Amino acid sequence: MSRELPLDLYRQIVEEIREKADLLSLCLTSRALYLEASQALYAKVRLDDLEQISAIVWTFESTPRALELTLELNIRVRMHIAQFPQLAMQMIRAINRMGNLTPLELPELWIPDPFDVSKRAASFWLVQACKLNLP
Repeated sequence: MSRELPLDLYRQIVEEIREKADLLSLCLTSRALYLEASQALYAKVRLDDLEQISAIVWTFESTPRALELTLELNIRVRMHIAQFPQLAMQMIRAINRMGNLTPLELPELWIPDPFDVSKRAASFWLVQACKLNLP
């Protein structure tokens, strides 16, 4: 006969874990641990390269709950949106669905000129790195 531990005990276990890989392992251990560990896993998301952005976009699309759990997002990758238009648009859609997101940190980005009516994206704007505190 299996007996569930109190929720507070799961929370205390998760609070001691610092590595994302260890949090992911806890998520795969049991449902009770999944609920607590997934909150810690997605609370603060930092993306340092395009591979991580691609992986998190896949995660957000396959696990919509991760969008709700993301409280802080820090994108450290400088990218030209024209080089990765699909990935950039997927990330933008994901950010728009993060209802609990408060701080959002972005690097320099090259974006198509929003006033270019020809939509050929022949000119681009450089958006300086910024940190936004959302309501």
